[in-house]
Amino acid sequence: MREALMTAQGKAMTDAVNIARERIGRAIFAQRDEREFDELQRDEREFDELVRLLQKFVGGH
Repeated sequence: MREALMTAQGKAMTDAVNIARERIGRAIFAQRDEREFDELQRDEREFDELVRLLQKFVGGH
């Protein structure tokens, strides 16, 4: 599969999951420096990008 369509209901659900994920992450890191949380988010974005590139080259997409 190369493309998928998302319904308004599906988008609302993924938005709610993302909000909950951020809330949980902030609770976990509440005692930490804001910079550490920002660095974690940056690292997660970089990891996601690397996984996407790997899938592109290995998966042939």
